[in-house]
Amino acid sequence: MQVVIYKSDTCGACRAIVPRLLALAKERGLKVKVVDAERCEADDKICKDLRYVPAIFVDGREIEIKQFVKILGEG
Repeated sequence: MQVVIYKSDTCGACRAIVPRLLALAKERGLKVKVVDAERCEADDKICKDLRYVPAIFVDGREIEIKQFVKILGEG
């Protein structure tokens, strides 16, 4: 399973959520690639539905945080 998380260091939600997701993934033995976004998509009104969350892709398909947490076995 290939997991990529796109986040922005300027986004409070990303700073709060991503470390926890990485910790859960590490506990499960998953490798996660974290890509720093050049800007906060939410601040630039590009983020889908202004969800103010990092974008998570599993095997090339974007998923919601709830789905990712279920994959990690915490949901």
